[in-house]
Amino acid sequence: MKKREVDLLNGPILSSLARLAGPIMATGIMNMAYNLTDMIWLGRLSANSVSAAGLAGMFLWLSSGFALVNQIGTQIKVGQLLGAGKDKEARDYASAGYRITLLEGLLFSLVGVLFTRQLIGFFRLQTATMVADAQSYLFITSMFGIFQFWNMMSSGINTARGDSKTPFRINVCALITNIILDPLLIFGFGPVKGMGVFGAALGTIIAQGLASALHARNFFRVPFFHDIRLLDRHPLRMYGTITRIGLPTGMESVIFSVISMFLSRQVSAFGDAAIAAQKIGVQIESVSWMMAEGFSSAGNAFTAQNYGARQYDRVRKGMHTVETISMLWGAFCTVLLLTCSRTIISWFINDPAVIAEGANYLRIQSYSEIFCLIEMASAGVFNGLGHTLPPSLVGISFTASRIPIAALLSKRIGISGVWWACSLTATIKGIVLTLWLVLALPKILSDNRN
Repeated sequence: MKKREVDLLNGPILSSLARLAGPIMATGIMNMAYNLTDMIWLGRLSANSVSAAGLAGMFLWLSSGFALVNQIGTQIKVGQLLGAGKDKEARDYASAGYRITLLEGLLFSLVGVLFTRQLIGFFRLQTATMVADAQSYLFITSMFGIFQFWNMMSSGINTARGDSKTPFRINVCALITNIILDPLLIFGFGPVKGMGVFGAALGTIIAQGLASALHARNFFRVPFFHDIRLLDRHPLRMYGTITRIGLPTGMESVIFSVISMFLSRQVSAFGDAAIAAQKIGVQIESVSWMMAEGFSSAGNAFTAQNYGARQYDRVRKGMHTVETISMLWGAFCTVLLLTCSRTIISWFINDPAVIAEGANYLRIQSYSEIFCLIEMASAGVFNGLGHTLPPSLVGISFTASRIPIAALLSKRIGISGVWWACSLTATIKGIVLTLWLVLALPKILSDNRN
């Protein structure tokens, strides 16, 4: 059988990173395409349908932050141990990571199902139909939230092994399923009546369930997973190590999503069109993030394995490579969003007010694209080194500042003040974290050498 793992310890650095990052980028885009597909079809119904699905989806984003704690912690440890040639210990950490993930997924499902009304009530929505749609979307996606947790952990462990093709292929199958089901379930077909927002959620869950089944199939086919026993007990130190490494990154994601919820509540004061513009704009912008996340994740795995193997020169060169690629991609995204924002927004919705405000959102965010993407690249390298705290400190502190900055600016320039608060803080985060990495890397490598 053809070997799928990329050798990250030998050979040209750029080609190794590109071979690993390519499928990761495509997988990220596939994940975003779930939401983009929903937005495109729901936009044919109404702006309120888009807003309802977007707001409910923020709780899925929140849950993914908790899942990220174990995914990142497990992925980094597995990558470092494989780089050091400790395959058995790597499998033990993978097994421990899976056990925590399954428990978290079940807990999230329980909370989402039992407290659907209270969670949606946080946004203080004024339209009754939007409230009902948001509740139905959150209820069905929460009920089967275990799929999301399982898929994230499986993708992370495969990436740590140097195999990013398997998650990509699985996500292709799931996305095609979602693309087919969305219009059928939203608008109806034959004797089946259209289910609107609930149909969009159902299509997404069926697609994610398929992805989980394919990951489980891969679990039994790949030799690395054969010695993993999900029911075996492991030393508490393993769970502690996974949590210690992954907690800063996961909590950054959790706090970021919570802050975004408060910003969405601020946006809701400017009307339904502003909410829809933000939700569509974020999904469009996330395509650029997912491309950058591919090289960030590849940089994570590359750094982890070479750091574990004590190949410090490759660590340094890998950092320069992912930073340069991220800057070039960010420059392209800036030009694209500045020149084509209105056209891109119009692909998703026909409402003139939403198109105008969405284009305004994308133009303002475009100025921060380069800095946002180099922040992600720097975070990937920091995480691969096992130093997950610096990205989290920078991310949490400046992201939290968006709330008071947005409140101040929105009083002066309206809804654009919220958009500028996000763009300015993203720019500062990218500059600060990249400088921190450049200054800290020599000491980190020196300490590990000694």
